[in-house]
Amino acid sequence: MQERFPITKKQYLIGLFVFFVSYSIYLLVLPSTVTFGDSGDFITSAYVLGIPHPSGYPLYTLINHLFSYIPISNIGMRITLSSAIFASLTSIILYFLLLKLSISTLFSVSTALSFSFSWTFFRVASYSKTYAMYSFFSVLLIFILLKWSESNSQSAIRNPRSAIRNPKFLYLFSFLLGLSFTNHNLMATLVPGILLFIFLVNKKVFSNTKLLITGLWLFLLGLSCFLYLPIRAFQHPPIDWANPTTLSNFIDCIMVKFAQKRFFDVTLLKMLFMFKHYSLLVARQFLIFGFLSILGLYLLYHSKKHIFFLLSFIILVNTGLSLIVFTDITPGIVDYESYYLPSFLCLTIGLGIGLNFFKKNNKICCLSLLIPIIICAFNYYPSNKSRFFFAYDYGRNLLRELPGKTMLFTYTDHEFMTLWYLRFVERRREDIVQLNLYDLTTPWVIERIMNDNPSLIFTGQKDAHYLFKLENLANNNIDRFNIFYTFCEDMYNPGYKIAYSSLLSNYGMLFRVEKYPNIKIEEIPYVIRGLKDKVYKDTFTKDVLKIYGYAYGIAGSKYLADDPKKAKDKFELASLLDPESEMYKKGIEYAEGRIKKFTAETQILQRE
Repeated sequence: MQERFPITKKQYLIGLFVFFVSYSIYLLVLPSTVTFGDSGDFITSAYVLGIPHPSGYPLYTLINHLFSYIPISNIGMRITLSSAIFASLTSIILYFLLLKLSISTLFSVSTALSFSFSWTFFRVASYSKTYAMYSFFSVLLIFILLKWSESNSQSAIRNPRSAIRNPKFLYLFSFLLGLSFTNHNLMATLVPGILLFIFLVNKKVFSNTKLLITGLWLFLLGLSCFLYLPIRAFQHPPIDWANPTTLSNFIDCIMVKFAQKRFFDVTLLKMLFMFKHYSLLVARQFLIFGFLSILGLYLLYHSKKHIFFLLSFIILVNTGLSLIVFTDITPGIVDYESYYLPSFLCLTIGLGIGLNFFKKNNKICCLSLLIPIIICAFNYYPSNKSRFFFAYDYGRNLLRELPGKTMLFTYTDHEFMTLWYLRFVERRREDIVQLNLYDLTTPWVIERIMNDNPSLIFTGQKDAHYLFKLENLANNNIDRFNIFYTFCEDMYNPGYKIAYSSLLSNYGMLFRVEKYPNIKIEEIPYVIRGLKDKVYKDTFTKDVLKIYGYAYGIAGSKYLADDPKKAKDKFELASLLDPESEMYKKGIEYAEGRIKKFTAETQILQRE
């Protein structure tokens, strides 16, 4: 049975200490504007009350719309602030949960703060995405289940034949579980473990019709937040990913139809590769202290089996389903590492129990507070986004020097989502018609594009292949708009040609459709803050820096014939941006050879 230890006033005050320590550190690393990945999509959708990519995330959108009214800094930072707050709330609830498991106050503080600054969660706290709230709901639901289990255990001791005690905890749990799905549908990975836990604590729950019906209604009440999607879609917001105005579109949106194919593309080799990545990721969360998680789960099995099975099933199901979703995605991106956060939370609880095993060892008690400090020190640099301007500057640089009456076709998230932020939040370059390949894969987007831009001409079929729609838009508007691409081939099917691919010329990082050959070298003054600063460059950032490098490399190749010194400068800058590329290093060598040859020829002419 689960013992009951009431939380004291002193422990509540220490809980506030946990909250403010984590929150203070998070404020130090918080970015002051948009970042890469889905950040631009989430910030913009929250600001304009739009519909971000499936599953639509209505709860996150509505809550962060309220954060956009906080009178501090800019919209990007206001909305990112919510992640820091929900991450700090996760830490304090985890602390109280550990106390409920009879873990000492000292070890509860150490464990909660260790999770606060763990590899994945620390970075999540400084991103404007759904994962901080995802962790918050995960730990809150486990805490409520433990509270309900505690009250039932005490009741069973007093009266073994007593009915289900404190169903209010289950009612609250049902509502919050439904609500949590409207933030992220991977909350479903907690359900098998939850059902098993309830069965082990009191199997009478499943035969109590009144309780089940009431719980179901409350679950649906929480789930009703999804109704925001069709309600808002009928108002035609600027950001509307899935157009959930029909039942089929609505279901496809909340069930994330485009990602479901991954469940059928899984191979054993992919799973083994991702499991290897997951194992390394687990080891990276708590450094050398992670072995305590295994010890803690072992001890839990021998003391509180129902809690052991709850945590173990969450770890197994969350990890298994996340591995399936993760198989086609490049490791190292925090967005996808965050899928595993519920399993990391359960491992953290095991870590706390493992630490508590040594509570009679005074040396370990004294050293335990060093654990979160060490973990924080290791993870602070990659989590620090306080001077991260790469995404914002990249968006501004894409728009820099673009002429009026321009159609800009984009492809990647860090292009069009960042441009959404600049257009709809900061109201920059609203004269540019921005289209992305993903938009063109869906028929309803053409209608929205034509409504937003009446001067555009489109004569094709709305449900045609996206390449045909792109070609139709380009053909009908080439005489009336300047056409630019951020790519030079079909990014979904590399090697396939896009409209006017033979007429493309380099325009900095962009490709411009030119009816007549253009030998002019386009010098665009890019601003890239943080390039030489000690700012952590994640996978997205490195990809974007390679794009800058390509633009400067092209400029260098054009200068080689007439101005090798300037060509060398461009190649050196390209090599700084993309140090792994051998092409730019060879360009530097070739430019130096041209400079020597040019100098020698000049000296000969001077002698003559």
